[in-house]
Amino acid sequence: MPNVGGGEILLVLLVALMVLGPAKLPAAIRQVGRVVGEIRRVGAGFQQELREAAEPVTQTVSAIKAADPAKAVTETISAAEPAKAVTETVGETKGAFDDSAIKRSTDIPEPMAEGEMTTGQADEDEMALEQASEDEMTPGQTAEDDSAGD
Repeated sequence: MPNVGGGEILLVLLVALMVLGPAKLPAAIRQVGRVVGEIRRVGAGFQQELREAAEPVTQTVSAIKAADPAKAVTETISAAEPAKAVTETVGETKGAFDDSAIKRSTDIPEPMAEGEMTTGQADEDEMALEQASEDEMTPGQTAEDDSAGD
């Protein structure tokens, strides 16, 4: 409702006095009072109906606030301690990986220059050459006889 000060009410009463006259003014004021009272009663009834309709929602909201779902979720998470489990799993995995990497690093030979052979490869190549030369020899001939013939 608009704010109406004393000066505005006095002005309205003076205009009503001039329009209606002194005989009809008291009856008109009573009628305006009845209408304003009726409007207030209808407004109060409407407000009461709205409050009654909103009561279940208000109770639900109050129950949710009382239950404090954020606290319940926090407690559930705290009880499960997933961060601790994840940290332990990561630590175990990292430890296993580190142990495996150390073990493999001791098994890996040093990198070789191009054309360079390892001791094992040189031995294998030498044995293959000896086998090939023995296969080419005739029965009863030795490796020393073969090299003398060359």
